Amino acid sequence: MRVTERDKRRLDAITTAIKPRTSLAARIESLTETQRAAYEHWRQRQSEFLRQHPGDGEAYAWHLNGRAPRLSERIKSILFGAVVHIPSEATEQDAATTWTEAKEK
Repeated sequence: MRVTERDKRRLDAITTAIKPRTSLAARIESLTETQRAAYEHWRQRQSEFLRQHPGDGEAYAWHLNGRAPRLSERIKSILFGAVVHIPSEATEQDAATTWTEAKEK
């Protein structure tokens, strides 16, 4: 069976509808081979970490103490966007404004 240009365009349109460019899956596909390998390595380490710390809140506590697998800042920013820093003394309104302004950029 021959695949025509029309078939390819239709497949591209369907793929875009199912997996928009802004989806996490599309962002993962945009990683370089090296970045994707690093991401997959992190995912494996993270899965193992979660298996080792199954208790309610246990893994979260380890994360807060900086003792969990870390994804590189570069890959994190590609996949999830820039980190928004909100000062701990910010009011709820200030935090909401900071968050909204950062996400609109």
